[in-house]
Amino acid sequence: MKGILPEDPASFLRQSPAPGGINHEVVPFRAGSPPGELTIQGQAIPGLFIMPIYVYILQSENSGRYYCGQTSDVNRRLRQHNDPLYQLSKTTKRFEGPWNLSWSQECLNRSEATRLERSIKGRGIGRFLNDLNRQSPAPGGINH
Repeated sequence: MKGILPEDPASFLRQSPAPGGINHEVVPFRAGSPPGELTIQGQAIPGLFIMPIYVYILQSENSGRYYCGQTSDVNRRLRQHNDPLYQLSKTTKRFEGPWNLSWSQECLNRSEATRLERSIKGRGIGRFLNDLNRQSPAPGGINH
């Protein structure tokens, strides 16, 4: 491992025996622990925390256009998309806002988020949201 966690912590649930013959079982979540905290044999590993990744969809109030992306902090990213001085969100600067959050979903890791984002963009963001609404309609439209 050399200090680098795999994308999926569950992929190394059983490690080879440690000196003295003790096996360490790594469990991604334990009851009562914050999401993303890893444990070994029921004990939290201090300082080891996996940051959640979210896939999100924004919609422009003016044009109705959609934007899909991923981030570790949806609220911060929404502020950046709507901040005219923030230059790292090019797509939402080319098309007039303000941009509102239409949907978001937490993913287990970055690779899962990337797969979901590509799937949404491949299907078409509008079609994805329509399919989502048909599956589980909420009062007033899209489930958040």
